[in-house]
Amino acid sequence: MFELKEYLKLPPRNSVVLLPRIDMSILKGGGVEALKQVGQQLCSAFYHVGFATLINHDIEASDIQKMFKQSKMLFELPLEDKRKMAYTTTARNRGYIGFGQETLEGTGTASNRDAAVIVRPPADAKESFDVGSEQDSLYADIWPGTLMPAFKQVAFNLRSELDTLHGMIMQSIALNLDLEKDYFTPYFENREYSLRLIHYPQISADEITHKGQKRAGTHTDYNQMTLLLQDQVGGLQVLDSNNQWIDVKPESGAIIVNTGDLMERWSNGLFCSTVHRVMAPESHNKELPNRYSMAYFVKPNRRSLISCLSSCQSENLPAQYPTVECFDYVDAAFKKAGNENIAARDPLLSA
Repeated sequence: MFELKEYLKLPPRNSVVLLPRIDMSILKGGGVEALKQVGQQLCSAFYHVGFATLINHDIEASDIQKMFKQSKMLFELPLEDKRKMAYTTTARNRGYIGFGQETLEGTGTASNRDAAVIVRPPADAKESFDVGSEQDSLYADIWPGTLMPAFKQVAFNLRSELDTLHGMIMQSIALNLDLEKDYFTPYFENREYSLRLIHYPQISADEITHKGQKRAGTHTDYNQMTLLLQDQVGGLQVLDSNNQWIDVKPESGAIIVNTGDLMERWSNGLFCSTVHRVMAPESHNKELPNRYSMAYFVKPNRRSLISCLSSCQSENLPAQYPTVECFDYVDAAFKKAGNENIAARDPLLSA
């Protein structure tokens, strides 16, 4: 059972073979006590690993499958159509990023941000498409339009369900950090999130090895929390406390949740922003099949100030991080990781 006062004594983090599995059906009709019970498991998972597998959640399987179908259709569009939906200087984290145009290797807290010279590793072997929130007034979404008339509504439906799940997670965490149940709610009221559809095209393992590529490079997530849906191909790996890579085996219907850099700061380092990557599964050592995933990246309101929670501090564990503004932190993370491609697309990141 998670007890905050015990965690403030800094017990050793556990090495794991499998991610903790958390049954979200406990929440059905259970009220505050059910939230506390789930929160104990989440806090323990985020402390020791930074990742967990959520099962028996309330997100409709049919909505997940519809979005995967739409994702596959989108990435099968002709390249010239996809390029018409590409990122622009006025649409940050919205629209299409082509194969080999993004490099995650060494980003987030996985990067050496004080390095004077950053050597750019090979680009990721993937393409992606980002959808924002209809409540986000700063960055407008880019849509396939008449090419895929059902896409927008399907994306909105899934995003709404993921939003609800994130809210329940944050309520359960708050109760276990000696906070009011709705403490975190105002920080997310602007819904400044993004749903990223990701396609890792079929490619030979030799080609990736020869170029020194990964499907997604070693990194941490800049945001507060990520909810990940993946197909059955596999390849996601998480680095544990003993610097051993854990294979995250796909589980039908499950959602992977992980804490990002901002949540690590918010919790004063009690929760891990864990290094992870996407590699070639051992079962596909010659030809890598198509892989599809969907990542729901959650960030607090852009102008939110993120400070180490007082309930996560003690005499033995004073505040480890200075207060940061959410928007400023994410921008600085992009810059210091040397992500010229993203900075060039957005003047706000080049200021």
